[in-house]
Amino acid sequence: KAKDLFLLCFLMSGLRIMDVILLRKQDIKETMGEKYFKLIPMKTFRYAKQAEIKVTSLIQKIFDKYPGDGIFVLDCISENKEWDRRKAKRLAKNYARKMVEPLKRFTSRIEGFEKEISWSYARFSVNHYLMINDLANRDQIAEMLAHSAKTSKGYFDDVENQKFNIQQKLSDSFDEKKKKNPLGDNAKN
Repeated sequence: KAKDLFLLCFLMSGLRIMDVILLRKQDIKETMGEKYFKLIPMKTFRYAKQAEIKVTSLIQKIFDKYPGDGIFVLDCISENKEWDRRKAKRLAKNYARKMVEPLKRFTSRIEGFEKEISWSYARFSVNHYLMINDLANRDQIAEMLAHSAKTSKGYFDDVENQKFNIQQKLSDSFDEKKKKNPLGDNAKN
């Protein structure tokens, strides 16, 4: 589950682990056959900067692995009847701390890693992956990571209106049939 949570952080445009854990089922919408969710990330709550993320087929596949009856998509924490933001945030923080150890164990098995991975690596690797593979420009990445003031206006005001397309490209990067270039187009062997 730690591996799936890390992958979701990456696929959801670098969303922080707390926001992935606290994603509520009621936040998922569907328009013209495409599912997406809209939320205000915990770190930008007081600025009301919104993030909208497309639910790609790979994201949905991970969601389907963890069905439950609670109000949260992944049911990592149980708060089934009422939404108490402070209580849920505390429970999610404890859950993320508990899950970081399995994530570190998982990465310690991979040769070539000098340091154990934490949740923040997913966020930074999205930035890096999009830039070196020329999938998004700096403004688009800033908005996707909820750095840009434009984010507060919502998805349809995003930079060049490409957010969902970029998120689909992130998901497609895990397609086994497509050629991958992890070092970017300009890298030489």
